[in-house]
Amino acid sequence: GEASLAGALGTTRGVDVAVRFALLISPADASFFATPLLVLGALTALGCGARALSTRDLRELAAALAGAAGGLCFVALASMTPQGLQGALGLVLARALAGMLVGLCVAALVDRLGEGSVDRAGGVARQAPLLAGALLLGLLSLSLLPGGAGFWGALLAVLGALGRAPAWALITGALLVLQILAGARLVRLLGPEPHAGWKTAPALLAPGGVVPDLRKGRE
Repeated sequence: GEASLAGALGTTRGVDVAVRFALLISPADASFFATPLLVLGALTALGCGARALSTRDLRELAAALAGAAGGLCFVALASMTPQGLQGALGLVLARALAGMLVGLCVAALVDRLGEGSVDRAGGVARQAPLLAGALLLGLLSLSLLPGGAGFWGALLAVLGALGRAPAWALITGALLVLQILAGARLVRLLGPEPHAGWKTAPALLAPGGVVPDLRKGRE
């Protein structure tokens, strides 16, 4: 999972660099790819966002959330404006760091619970505050919420799209809302009450039905 995510992150960064070079060499020719980039990015963000909202598997949810952020990087690039290009760079960097962090935290949680069900994974903050804190730090950026590094990239992406065309800004804003809603599903993991099934979960019998925190695990 982490290897696939790393490959996707590299691809997004590669497209970002290619668009910047194309704009330096021939801005008129580079603008030809603006609409295809917008369509590709919007479809990617929409598809991954819908998957993140519908899946019941934690690992699929984390991967889909990172994929949706990659689609937003393409949407930001498509504006071909200074704000959009800087926003895309911010989104690429935030996605790279936050995507890896969220993926590792989710993998650690699934390893401790012995399963990856979204419905049975709430209440991590009370029993494993370090794991919950690391997950929240990554989610702030990956979900593009204020307070996270990805928020500034998202804001520049909207401003860049507005400079290109109001309709593009509307599309970008709608995709950002979808990203926030998808990220909210993972925020539920930090709820105050642990799932009642943890007390009898086979993977948690040894620690007495309590999710081991990072300092008590194998990390």
